[in-house]
Amino acid sequence: LLDATNLGDAIVKGTGWYFNTDAAGLFVRSDFADFALALDRHRWGPGSEGTLLLSDAAPSYPQLAFARTFGARARFTALTASLHAPEGRWFSAHRFEITLAPGLHLGLHGSAAYFSDGIDLLYAVNLIPYTIVQRILDRTSATGASIGDNRNNLMVGADLENVLNEAALLA
Repeated sequence: LLDATNLGDAIVKGTGWYFNTDAAGLFVRSDFADFALALDRHRWGPGSEGTLLLSDAAPSYPQLAFARTFGARARFTALTASLHAPEGRWFSAHRFEITLAPGLHLGLHGSAAYFSDGIDLLYAVNLIPYTIVQRILDRTSATGASIGDNRNNLMVGADLENVLNEAALLA
């Protein structure tokens, strides 16, 4: 049986009427950049269909996102999210995509899943490679831990996508 309390909050106690806040947010689009403060699902991974890092099949989570487009060919996107606040699980990721030729896209990305009492500003800035952030945190640890004791899950990657060839194969 499905536990209804996982679906949302009861509108009327003892009934099957529930209110589900699966997605909500504040979105701002400007000439400079796009910003989002939201409770939402977000797919994150290589290519236009990748979900290697985060799947949009997961439950919604609070997130702060930033995106900046550079001309018609390049875009930088960054995300910081609370994956599970009671456990202190956080996620930060950034991705740079550029169109090399019509239908040919190159993407470079980095991500970090980490434990913290709150947002770690070095991860949330999303401009510093996370391997460098990890080294800074190791060197400045207030607990006196030795280098390597505070390791988080880091991932870097690159992808090259040829949309024109994919479209031709599907036709």
